[in-house]
Amino acid sequence: EGCTSNNKVCIACAIDSSNKTISKVVDIGRASSKALIDAFNSRIKEQSKVVADSHRSYYKLMRELKVEWKKILSKKKF
Repeated sequence: EGCTSNNKVCIACAIDSSNKTISKVVDIGRASSKALIDAFNSRIKEQSKVVADSHRSYYKLMRELKVEWKKILSKKKF
């Protein structure tokens, strides 16, 4: 059988310039904006520089966090 997003656990991860890491199980399937906001809201400071792909869930997250977002475009489909 094919593997769908609902068969996967989503783990959100982040690392800062001092090599401090955050990782948290946030959802089953694709991460929602709400789940990502809950995971990172108190952990990433406003005005931080964040490098991430351009997944649609990140748009609301980046606005909520008030960070500078450097988008990495990806054409690869999973």
